[in-house]
Amino acid sequence: AVVSTQSTGDKLVVSDNSTTVYIYAKEANGKWTKETELQKHIERVKCVDWAPKTNRIATCAGDRNAYVWNLNETTGVWAPSLVLLRIERAATYIRWSPAEDRFAVGSGARLLSVCFYENEHDWRVTKHIKKPI
Repeated sequence: AVVSTQSTGDKLVVSDNSTTVYIYAKEANGKWTKETELQKHIERVKCVDWAPKTNRIATCAGDRNAYVWNLNETTGVWAPSLVLLRIERAATYIRWSPAEDRFAVGSGARLLSVCFYENEHDWRVTKHIKKPI
């Protein structure tokens, strides 16, 4: 299972070796209850990370894609935004930068994908850092 917590510690995001990501909320009595499910990946989710300041969730999976999930504050619905990583192997690790304006994705393809939002085209751009053989 992969786990990441919200900055306040009262919510956590979990994936249990499936294509689904679950968000749990902590009740006043200390019990965790399932709040919602995030479903977009077609292969097993390998890693999740919750950005504490911007309240965005990033997920990556064996389908070689990443998603950034943004919470609509008025409806309470998490909306996915696909990030095309352009890699040949599974995405295995994802982490937000300290400024939360970009994130890095590790994979079995011997490269690191650094992803950031480009306002001009309204999508996330991926730049690769390759390790020489």
